[in-house]
Amino acid sequence: MDERKIRILNAIIHSYIASPIPVGSRKISKEYDLGVSSATIRNEMSDLEDLGYLNKPHSSAGRVPSDKAYRFYVDTWLQDPVVNPSKNMDKMVHFFEETNLSLEQLYKQTSEMLASLTDYAAYVMAPRKNDTILKHIELYPLDSDVILLLIIGNQGIVEKSLIRLSEGIPEDQLRTIRNQLNRGLTGINFSEINGLSLRVSGELMEYREFISKIVEVAYNVAKRLDRVDIYVNGITNLLKHEEYQDLEKARELLGFLEDGEHLMEVFPEVIGNGDIHIVIGQENPVEAMQENSIISAGYGIDKEKSGQVGLIGPVRMEYIPLIQLLGRVSQEMTKQLTKTL
Repeated sequence: MDERKIRILNAIIHSYIASPIPVGSRKISKEYDLGVSSATIRNEMSDLEDLGYLNKPHSSAGRVPSDKAYRFYVDTWLQDPVVNPSKNMDKMVHFFEETNLSLEQLYKQTSEMLASLTDYAAYVMAPRKNDTILKHIELYPLDSDVILLLIIGNQGIVEKSLIRLSEGIPEDQLRTIRNQLNRGLTGINFSEINGLSLRVSGELMEYREFISKIVEVAYNVAKRLDRVDIYVNGITNLLKHEEYQDLEKARELLGFLEDGEHLMEVFPEVIGNGDIHIVIGQENPVEAMQENSIISAGYGIDKEKSGQVGLIGPVRMEYIPLIQLLGRVSQEMTKQLTKTL
């Protein structure tokens, strides 16, 4: 595509992002100093439509950018990015400079911060838990009939569970049970625990039901480790945008975004640390998302401990500042993750 067509296409994209009204040649001629006449712009717009970069709504003489136009616009910028500071960037950096949160709180509040700054839906996907081996079991009496069970994995994960008893267990017996469980289960893969049979004899026979419950909880840790935690905020922000004024479409989209299982279908499986992944409109594999775009950035220490942070909004998103914002957020998230591990 020649330089003039690119400048005209960019002007149309900027105009339509600012206000979702079909763009005509006179508007571009008046508002953008392109150095060519309105008639020339009109001819170029016709060519851009033939090339698939513009669509012409039936009820308007103006044109709107197609998904192909936004893809060209984003890819062109990514090849030679020009970084411009913004207020949002300053606020985001301040958030991370002041933060002193647990990882779970960090994921939650980062998604809240991004949703607030951008007026889009924001998500943070926590790194997948990589613990595979049971390292230690600990038992703490919280009350006469309540025991706190801690199951610690080989990569530092701590799973907590409360077990209620029909009657109390003396502390010396609780220590004996803990020691026997650690002798029998330490070093075992979580997924293999269910097939084990621990020998319970003598005075511990009285507590075999309690011991069986602990073994069951330990085995179920494997299922929870396979789950990826996703923190989503600002879903209702989308209703502020013109594209979501159709209540039926809005209801369908919001229902989709509120289901964590569905979201896994549209997010990329893995993004390298600092990499940006952009899915525009019809590129989405799920029909409910095909009038939306997703911008995602990877963060983490390595591929095994990687997560992602992203934004969801209409196809006419302000891609460039959002890409820059998420790129910096991914850097800050990696720093926070490194400090806690």
